This record gives sequence, structure tokens and C-alpha cells, in this order.
Amino acid sequence: MIRRMKHAVRWGALGAALAYLFDPDRGRDRRNALREHALKLIDRTKGSVEQLRNDADHMVQPDDQSASNAPGNGRTSSTAATS
Repeated sequence: MIRRMKHAVRWGALGAALAYLFDPDRGRDRRNALREHALKLIDRTKGSVEQLRNDADHMVQPDDQSASNAPGNGRTSSTAATS
């Protein structure tokens, strides 16, 4: 019984969301606003990923390049130059 109610509520919520987005009067404006918000979120995510990548690269690469050729760090001069 509860399972059926949850199922009905989910479908009802989906129907309400679709009716909200495809409203003949204001649906186009709502879809455009949703699209703009999604694009801004994607741009922020790309920026965050790029910042994380730069931070990780900075942490992995030593400040002194001569240290990358030191024995025991697992990196050779050829791998240090390509990374």
C-alpha cells in the first residue's frame, strides 16, 4: 500500500513538473531560465574541476625539478618531462 502511494506521488510530482515547464503562457520563460541556470552550473563545475586539476598537478610536481630526478621517488627524467 505504501509502495503504491510512493509510486503515485512520484508520478504526480513528475506530472506537475512537466505541467509547470510546458505551461502555454509562461513555460517558455521557465525553460529558458532553467537552461540558463543549468549552463551557469556547468560553467561553475568546469571551473571547479580545472582548479582541482591545477591544485593536484601542483601537489604532484615538486617545486625543484632537480628533485624529480633524485633516486627513490619513482620518476625518471623522461616521465618528469612528459607529465
